[in-house]
Amino acid sequence: MIIETSDSILIYTSDSMIIVTSGSMIIETSDSMVVVTGDSMVIETRDGMIIETRNSMIMEASDNMTIETSDSMIIVTSDSLLIDTSDSMIIVTSDSMVIETSDSMLRVTSDSMIIVTSDSMILVTNDSMVIDTSTVWL
Repeated sequence: MIIETSDSILIYTSDSMIIVTSGSMIIETSDSMVVVTGDSMVIETRDGMIIETRNSMIMEASDNMTIETSDSMIIVTSDSLLIDTSDSMIIVTSDSMVIETSDSMLRVTSDSMIIVTSDSMILVTNDSMVIDTSTVWL
């Protein structure tokens, strides 16, 4: 079946539907949907969803999600988190955390911590601490 008006068209079949207007389009089937407008797009399936705009994108699935912009990215899974920007990166898991910048790095686990900069390194464990400033580390 096709229905047409002055500013839109609807196409309907046994397993899909398409709606087109002057500013958007929607395609829907039994297992997916796509929505497109002038500045965004959404794709949704049984397995996940993608939302994309001019400045960002979000992908979502059953076990993870990714958010991406022009200068950063975030990935979330069931057991980890990654944040990556133009000048730093953070990784968090169930048993550790790492923060890295252009001039330093911090790593923390359940039994140790290490801090590294361009001119020093500090290592801390449950029973000791080491500070080294005699070596260029980065």
